[in-house]
Amino acid sequence: MRHSLRTLTVTTGATALALSLALTGCGGDNPKPANGQGQAVSKEGPAAKDALEKAKTNMKAWKTVSFTGTVTEDDTEMKVEASGSVKESGDFQLTMSGTVEGKDQSANILSVDGKMYMKGSEDFYSGQMGDGAGDMAKLIGGKYLEIPTSQAEGMDDMSLHSFMDEVMNPEDMDLDDLDDPEAKGKLVKFEGVQAYEYKVSDDEDTTMYLSTDGSDQFLGFKSAEEGQFVFKDFNKDFSFKAPSKDEVVSMEDLMKGAQGN
Repeated sequence: MRHSLRTLTVTTGATALALSLALTGCGGDNPKPANGQGQAVSKEGPAAKDALEKAKTNMKAWKTVSFTGTVTEDDTEMKVEASGSVKESGDFQLTMSGTVEGKDQSANILSVDGKMYMKGSEDFYSGQMGDGAGDMAKLIGGKYLEIPTSQAEGMDDMSLHSFMDEVMNPEDMDLDDLDDPEAKGKLVKFEGVQAYEYKVSDDEDTTMYLSTDGSDQFLGFKSAEEGQFVFKDFNKDFSFKAPSKDEVVSMEDLMKGAQGN
């Protein structure tokens, strides 16, 4: 799916992608004028078109990142938290929770050393697998379900790389979609940090936020209708540990338990 700046939000496809894994603001108006290096920060950021071009270049260079987000659509709200590799391979962790069709659902996806593990709530399994999911959830017993390597390799949608491609692909950020390419960034507080705010479009009330410390990093975006995402820990060296054996149920054990019932 392709996105432009007018759709810098998680779409229905991304929400469905997140929920199908088992089967296959702003602060005060007067932020302190100093960046992380103790230097004075201008109350105006560079022109939107220049700032975005630099941010796009930096995003393409991301190897790892962490982010939090809230997806809102109709009466559904999904919270997402993730960290790790945004490349096609690499370790990562992805956690999702929210209310879908009146039921609280949550899932945690962990990828370590080429192996993938998943832990979901009973309502998550029920929402995805329907009849019989309750029995399966009891067999898993709150542990991680290990996804066989052969299956994990074919489940690209479970990676942060695919998730980021759906949510925030720099190749899809079109300068033509800026409300005013020459507009200067406004110094604001975004999720507790100083940022330059840029208006994307009037009709969709979407804004994006860039760093003020000279690193030209993309800090996040916010949409009044569909939610927001916050990015940080750019190219940080993350370390994830696989769950212990007593915390894991293999697919083989799960099938044996199901046959036994």
